[in-house]
Amino acid sequence: MLADWIVELAGANGYLAQSTSVPGVAQRTGATIYYLELFPEIAAPSGKAPVMALMPVSGDVDIVIAAE
Repeated sequence: MLADWIVELAGANGYLAQSTSVPGVAQRTGATIYYLELFPEIAAPSGKAPVMALMPVSGDVDIVIAAE
């Protein structure tokens, strides 16, 4: 639910956004991992959408929100 809210909020404020999730990957809790990527529309080249990743790359993450 939080991931959906962030994507909706980003879209309403001039950002292109996408999210993906990987269910049940934590060994102890079976928690789902959510990955969101936001990109300012104003920074996108005219008429071209940016290429977004499906998973984070080590060293290329700006914010991490964790429950554990």
